[in-house]
Amino acid sequence: MRAEKNLQRFTIEVDSYTLWSWFEESMRTARRLPSIKPKGYKAQWVDIPKDWLAYGWDKAYIKLPPPSGKQLTRLALVHDLIAYVKDEDERKMLWYRAKKLPWKKMEYLFGKHRSTLSKKCKNNLFMMTFVANDQKTIRQRLQYCI
Repeated sequence: MRAEKNLQRFTIEVDSYTLWSWFEESMRTARRLPSIKPKGYKAQWVDIPKDWLAYGWDKAYIKLPPPSGKQLTRLALVHDLIAYVKDEDERKMLWYRAKKLPWKKMEYLFGKHRSTLSKKCKNNLFMMTFVANDQKTIRQRLQYCI
């Protein structure tokens, strides 16, 4: 006789604050992905030793580490959720806001007042939260994001 496991089933739900933090994290994750352009050929020159006093003249660039698996999963989930926003301008508005672009620049770009843009961002965020908690396929993917 086969022993049956007592599985507890639970549903994972996401609130709007968590979803918004995933949006901001996905913007940072997208910057850490490798570039799409092929490396190509470059001319190789011999390294020229610089003068000792020239150190610190150039800016130091710190390479960001690659994103983790959960960050990539959240990025894919956010991309799927933003597809439910019908208007392309509203999608751009959400991405700009997640990028922390100032409201003043967004007012200039979209030609609307800050309060109107804020209401549209919140409405779209609540709609995506509802879709994430309502659709079965997205709810199943939420377990890998948390």
